[in-house]
Amino acid sequence: MTKILIVEDDFYIQDIYVKTFKGGGYAVDSATDGEEALQKAKSARYDVILLDIMLPKITGVDVLRALRQEGATTQETPIFMTTNLGQESIIKETFKIGADGYFIKAQIQPKNLVAEINKFLETGQLK
Repeated sequence: MTKILIVEDDFYIQDIYVKTFKGGGYAVDSATDGEEALQKAKSARYDVILLDIMLPKITGVDVLRALRQEGATTQETPIFMTTNLGQESIIKETFKIGADGYFIKAQIQPKNLVAEINKFLETGQLK
């Protein structure tokens, strides 16, 4: 079973994502802030991480940096950023750090997000 870590501080959105990914056949863990995300990502192996950019304690960008640093067990784990920010500079920064893609939450339905992640895991490409 494919294991995903969903990092989202909005409990409503997190709940929807968790239920939708579980319904899509995933084993799901979740975290509500950057600190918890780092702890979980370091203590378990995930097939994919869905990481919000705006998080309390440690931002998603800083979490991404930590997960991509040399020697990290998550260097090769696919990581997708989620945001409601369409700021191109932040998105470009996450790609430079090593994000595999991003999704603007307001523009994608949860079931379509699952489909996109499935497609990436099968083909290595989004859209």
